[in-house]
Amino acid sequence: MAFSIAVTGHGGTGRDTVAAALSGHFGLPAYGPAAPPARHAAADLLVHVLGAVVRPCDRDFLHGQVRPVLVVAGKADLRGPRAAPAAGVAAEDLRRPVHPVSALLATVTVDDALLADLRRWARGGIVLPSPPAAFVETPDPEERCRRAAALDALGAAGLRTALAHCATVPDRRDPAAERAALTDRLRADSGFAALAGPLRAVTPALDAHRTQRRRRAWVVQQARWTR
Repeated sequence: MAFSIAVTGHGGTGRDTVAAALSGHFGLPAYGPAAPPARHAAADLLVHVLGAVVRPCDRDFLHGQVRPVLVVAGKADLRGPRAAPAAGVAAEDLRRPVHPVSALLATVTVDDALLADLRRWARGGIVLPSPPAAFVETPDPEERCRRAAALDALGAAGLRTALAHCATVPDRRDPAAERAALTDRLRADSGFAALAGPLRAVTPALDAHRTQRRRRAWVVQQARWTR
């Protein structure tokens, strides 16, 4: 049965991008903080997005919830190999599973212009330096803009993966097929596929909560009619 999702969390955790990623990956209506309050109130499931660490506001929010909640640790691409251990620490703190995800990678789409730049940089042996911001430091203003756009679109982890990928693919490969392959590769690194199991597992709880909501609404309506 289809259900809707309200994405929660404190500001700066990437809630809007997580909502877009959930909608795009699973085909479910997912509402970020800009959605009307009524849609948040009516959502069947909450997906709560953590920042770098668990905050007191996260504990307080989760403690008071009656709706089913999945917790994700956002911006996993920024944390790289530290993402999974950090999610484990958060899971111990909250005493519930925490799934590391990258909404940026989940929503990325490689277009013709980006693919052409990636191929050109890969042919030139260009790799992402440390710190990644140094990638943008080039005297040519147009090139600087193109590099900044690529870093914004893919993030450091995605750009590193894309450059390595393009370095191994012959230039004669069909661009449309290569765009699709690289987009799929980057999205596979997002961690969102790992949410499929938890989403399936929570479905019985969602159905039970829906039933409780209908019963409460019926009781309220009956009370109004008998006044």
